[in-house]
Amino acid sequence: MDIRDIKVEVPQVEDFLKAIFKYGTEQAQAYRSVENTPEGPIDINTSKNQAILKDFIGRVTEELAEGHESLIEVTDILDQVGFNKDLLDTDQIKAILNGLQNANEEQADAIGFFVTLFNLANISADDIYSYYSVKGTGFDHKIDLSTLMSYGVSLQHKHKDVAIVHYSIFDSELVESVNQDYEKVLKYTPGFHSVSERKIRLNEIRLWLVVYYLNLARNVLKNRPWKQTQVMSKEDQFQEYLVLSFIYYLGYLATNNFTPEGLFELFYRKQQLNLWRISTNY
Repeated sequence: MDIRDIKVEVPQVEDFLKAIFKYGTEQAQAYRSVENTPEGPIDINTSKNQAILKDFIGRVTEELAEGHESLIEVTDILDQVGFNKDLLDTDQIKAILNGLQNANEEQADAIGFFVTLFNLANISADDIYSYYSVKGTGFDHKIDLSTLMSYGVSLQHKHKDVAIVHYSIFDSELVESVNQDYEKVLKYTPGFHSVSERKIRLNEIRLWLVVYYLNLARNVLKNRPWKQTQVMSKEDQFQEYLVLSFIYYLGYLATNNFTPEGLFELFYRKQQLNLWRISTNY
């Protein structure tokens, strides 16, 4: 069972980021009963707690890698036909849709682990908005998830020329050619609608920036169980690196066709699936 099997009414919300934090926190609480992880915020200066934080940083990285692997598989299929969708056979189309579904679902898992990290590190949605208000454009306007995604794109663009040739792959014609309902598939495939070999390479750079700041955060945590002298960690620096990583990640998502609405719906559906799995010992 995966996200395609979840048939739920997605709630209407006023603030997509705060809603993601709300439902992500519910999910983390459910997993806590299974994994016996602590409730946040936690003291980041003990070696035990630092091991927990590093574990969740690793989980985010793992989900990002798995999602990217699915995109590579989709791109390899398209490369076989010169990125000409008209030359795809039924099996190839089904494989592409499966790959795109998995690439999207892995993002929902990555966001869930990001929220857990934020809860453990005492970072709220308002804290992320506050960070943008200081570091961002400074314009006096409402800050929301769309603002952060746009800011993330601007940060990504500073590191690499992102002018690319891409091929639109996900559309109603492709989905309906294998007798699937486009609107239903769109609910769990809101992103990664266009691909190319160059875009894959650029996505690797974008994901590296996400992972880079995650590991800068990880490197702030200096304590080890075997060390005789433990050191105080710079909590504010740790928090800033986590927030920066998340904003870079939002930029990555925005450059891959995700919208705030689509991102929230994807995450909510995966959250419902995970809660079902926990409750049924799936």
